[in-house]
Amino acid sequence: MIDIDHLVSSLDLDDFTPAVILGHQVKGNAATFDFAHIAPLGLQIENAAKNQNKDQVRTLVKMMESEIRLARLKFQ
Repeated sequence: MIDIDHLVSSLDLDDFTPAVILGHQVKGNAATFDFAHIAPLGLQIENAAKNQNKDQVRTLVKMMESEIRLARLKFQ
């Protein structure tokens, strides 16, 4: 899995590859593990990264982190 801090610092260098990979992985893993509400965020991150939209990637990653935190709390 891609490290979020690495992803953010990569965006600062105009490297969108980690964001594309993260989005793709989240999309697939969320669907596989029945977190259907997170899968669309993965797709949106992947697409925003492919379009090299830094602000949108950052916003979506923050949203994804919040959703993951909520899911962790739910399953503790």
